[in-house]
Amino acid sequence: MQLQQRWPQQQIPSERTLQRWFVPAGVSIPFYPAVRGRTRLELHPDLLICTRPYRRSQEAQLWSLQRVYTYLAQGCWQRKVDASGRISLYNRNYTVARALAKHPVWVRFDASTGDWLVFDDAGREVARTLALEINPTVICQLQQYRSTAKYRTLFPKTTP
Repeated sequence: MQLQQRWPQQQIPSERTLQRWFVPAGVSIPFYPAVRGRTRLELHPDLLICTRPYRRSQEAQLWSLQRVYTYLAQGCWQRKVDASGRISLYNRNYTVARALAKHPVWVRFDASTGDWLVFDDAGREVARTLALEINPTVICQLQQYRSTAKYRTLFPKTTP
């Protein structure tokens, strides 16, 4: 899958960010041919220079859930509602609405509440749910959130 298919054009992470994510994990995406047969590392060898090395002893004081929330709030992701009215986020299915089956929806993260917000093409909020997988334990331990329920339901928006 090409990078442009995974992130909207305005949200593609920088090469430096990708290098920090993938090289320590042994993933080879930075080594794929990128421009005229040359790899990203050949084009940008300075990406191998770590300007801020990880130190476990500093993790607790430097790590911030609010920074994660702020970063996620910058994104907007499109999903297609399946025939059963569900979308997939972080490898899990969430029920949105069967009436929206086979239609595109847009997902945003609300940093003030920690909720996933789902909008239809007209920009109306059609569903929301607490983003349980966005928490310090799951993120810091690089785990995937496991839900006990087969599907988490996105709760319809309620008006005050």
